[in-house]
Amino acid sequence: MNYSLDEMAVFVAVVDSGNFSSAAKKSGIPVSTISRRISDLETRLNVQLLYRTTRQQKLTDIGAVYYEHCSRMLQEAETAELAVQNLQAKPSGILRVTSPYAYEDPFMSELMASFMEKYPEVKLQNLVNQRKVDLIEEKIDCAIIAGHLDDSSLVRRGLGSAVVVYCCSPAYIKKYGYPDSIDDLGGHKLVQLEIPEWLNPEPDILVDLVETRLATNDMFMSRQAAVDGLGITRLPRVHIANALEKGELVEVLPEYNFDLPLSILFPSNKQFTTKLRAFIDHMVEFSAKHAKWDFG
Repeated sequence: MNYSLDEMAVFVAVVDSGNFSSAAKKSGIPVSTISRRISDLETRLNVQLLYRTTRQQKLTDIGAVYYEHCSRMLQEAETAELAVQNLQAKPSGILRVTSPYAYEDPFMSELMASFMEKYPEVKLQNLVNQRKVDLIEEKIDCAIIAGHLDDSSLVRRGLGSAVVVYCCSPAYIKKYGYPDSIDDLGGHKLVQLEIPEWLNPEPDILVDLVETRLATNDMFMSRQAAVDGLGITRLPRVHIANALEKGELVEVLPEYNFDLPLSILFPSNKQFTTKLRAFIDHMVEFSAKHAKWDFG
């Protein structure tokens, strides 16, 4: 296969600039050299790529097709060069990550702390969101999500799963009794965590069975309300691990536990900077140590 990226680059420069003179000024190549390279290119391809006038050049139909392909090839070549440079560079700079979890969460705090210790030159911005975020529009490098999000433009890497459980405080059980099954829920109270369906694929069976005492979209408020004895709530076990260990909460209705998948998402066309690659690799390695985020 006989082709030259240099010839393609000159051709694209001429088209983008509008004429040989402008292309020569931008590229630092003499006009005569540019003219000769375009002529050599047309001779090799045995086609006319440009209609030439004294002031400007216009693409032929074949030239327009060739221009599109050349532009893509040059972009891919630049991406390849940058990828190699990035692999050799040290991860640094700002990395914007969105997730439904704040730093106070055991999962995020351990993850972020271990990553920042390993890569001290990277500054993390963790943007807490429960809405679906447009990563490209909002200039976010990647997203950590729980549940399911169908988006063909994003690449997904699995990170295991979190065990979701029902829980309440010992004081609550003393007042309302321990529910051995859903048949024992008469008179019980619910602290309902209201989050989007894509973050919570399993319906909360208690919503239609018991009175909702408090509804919130903040899992930390939901946890604290349960600790304070306001009702039964449902949360990933990792979020209540400390409260379980201290005896502030106890699990109930274990037959309704379920696994909530965790993933990291990033745009399929995202240029892999060293900081993003390092974070993804760290996430995968970190999650491999916890096939289930079950710190209870």
